[in-house]
Amino acid sequence: MKNKFAFALRVLLPAAGKFSLSLIFSCGIFPLFEGGAGGCKAQTLSANLQSFSILSGSSVTSVQTTDVNGNVGAVGTVDSFRDSLSTMLGCKLIGPNLAPDGSMEDTVCCPDGVTTPYIHCASPWFEASPSPDYFHECAYPSSVGVPVQGLYAKDGKAFAGCHTYQYFSTGGGVEFIEYPLPNTLANGKKYNIGFYVCPSKWACAPHDAFHAILSTDSIIITSLPYYATPDIANPSGNIISDTLNWTLVSGYYTAKGGEKFVTLGNFYPASKTHFAPGYDSTTAVSYYYFDNLFIYEVEDTATNIIYVPNAFSPNDDGENDIFSVWGDLDELHCEIYNRWGEKVAELNKPKEGWDGRVNGQLCNTGVYFYYLNAKDKNGKEITKKGNVTLMK
Repeated sequence: MKNKFAFALRVLLPAAGKFSLSLIFSCGIFPLFEGGAGGCKAQTLSANLQSFSILSGSSVTSVQTTDVNGNVGAVGTVDSFRDSLSTMLGCKLIGPNLAPDGSMEDTVCCPDGVTTPYIHCASPWFEASPSPDYFHECAYPSSVGVPVQGLYAKDGKAFAGCHTYQYFSTGGGVEFIEYPLPNTLANGKKYNIGFYVCPSKWACAPHDAFHAILSTDSIIITSLPYYATPDIANPSGNIISDTLNWTLVSGYYTAKGGEKFVTLGNFYPASKTHFAPGYDSTTAVSYYYFDNLFIYEVEDTATNIIYVPNAFSPNDDGENDIFSVWGDLDELHCEIYNRWGEKVAELNKPKEGWDGRVNGQLCNTGVYFYYLNAKDKNGKEITKKGNVTLMK
């Protein structure tokens, strides 16, 4: 199976299972399987690297690269591949993931949907409040088996499930999951922290409240409601409603020192939880899946990292169908024009994208021009203009 990207990077996936890889550099995350590349010298990568192959199945131990001229490189280790990319992109590689089992793969029991459906089966994960669920391929075809309603894990074989809001329950009836870090975070160090969520198809009022809290002690919630100020938060108003794909929630955090636990869930009251049109806090029930917690130390988050692809192909093949701006942004306004100076699209918030259509009609192939103004998480304003090629 092969995924194509607008900047000419092709990724070969293993024949069996699912795999995702994000290269983490001091200048930010470089997500190779997320539909585009952000930060560093993305155009340099485009000019030098055409593809890389995963050579050892879903457990990646070696890679092989091909440049834009079709020259195939020697088989190398993952470390050597990352070092090469680090040099190519002009920024230092940072790692490893400080939450080594963030994808919930280590199991002490297989969930059965009756007596042991809960997250404690994914040791060292545990319930911060009763009673979040655990889904794993070992339990298929039960109600807690993977795939669930056609959804596979973001990476690996397992993921968690939590009610993030229930109108009929005191405090919204939310559930929380918690992960103990192998080592504490260091005072004054900056970290990029994130996780992925996906709404359930069967009982979910889409909303925007997804959070992570870092703490020195475990948070055991015995009574609801439980509200707190999150350290990592999905942007207010960014409703996550895609039931087919995993959506990233991430941000930067400067440690106070000694943080040992990460707790995920919705820490907001109903008044701060914003629902999709047609839903409200008096009738809403929301259940979301969680996967792939990551924590990486970064050197400097003050450098604004923004990437705009130079091409996309909105042909509904599931590969590069959407033009969107990549970056850790709080605000975004982007206008797109055709060669006659007519505005064809306008993006008004981060993660919003253009599907290449105007009034439902697919635009002609060719070069389009964009002008954007944005503000990153540190409040720094960014202005950028350029062109993007619409291909079919």
